[in-house]
Formats: sequence, structure tokens, C-alpha cells
Amino acid sequence: MRKLVLVVLAFAAVAFAQSAITLDTSRRAELTCTTDGSASVYLAPGKYVTRVTGADSRLCFSQTPNSDGGTVCGASDGGVQGELFPTGTVMTQSITGNQQRASCRSTGAGVVVFTGAQ
Repeated sequence: MRKLVLVVLAFAAVAFAQSAITLDTSRRAELTCTTDGSASVYLAPGKYVTRVTGADSRLCFSQTPNSDGGTVCGASDGGVQGELFPTGTVMTQSITGNQQRASCRSTGAGVVVFTGAQ
């Protein structure tokens, strides 16, 4: 039984070491969300830690900005709703070649922050 516990602890230590996240603050983007939607930001493909603060926010992704070069998440953009994330959400996210622009909208003063991660 003691050996089993030691083996489990050893595997847990290895798993924890593999899950550590290093932030790369040189790759950072911040969106201020409004009811009309935010301007879109370009996110280079890669891994990010994404945080939602201030108010629940809807997050939208697109390969290119809309025709006016701005939001892809506003109420006037053909009813695009986006995915709703509650205040306090913190998640890791991988941005691929088909999700390089992000924007958001919120009924309050929501802020979405993307910070590069390794």
C-alpha cells in the first residue's frame, strides 16, 4: 500500500510539473467590451491565458474583421452573439489560423485580457 501511495505521488508530481504555465507578457491584448461591441484585436496563433473581468462578456472570433474593419461581435453585425463568459473566468486557450481576430460585447463594463502563455 505504501509503494502504491508513493507511485501515485510520483505521477502527480510529474503531471503537475508538466502543467505549469509561463506567461509571456510581450504577447498581450486587452478588449473593453460595450453593448455595441469592441474593436477587434489580432491574436498571433499560439496559447493564451484569457481572463474576463468587470462584467459578463460575449467573446467572438473571426479570421478577418468585418467590412468596416471593426467589431465582429456587435449587435449590428448580423446578430452575431458570441460565447458568453462570466466575470472571473480564467482559461487557457489556443488560437489557430482561423480564429485570429477577437472582439467582445457586454451589457456592462466588461474587459477581456489575453496574455501569451507557454
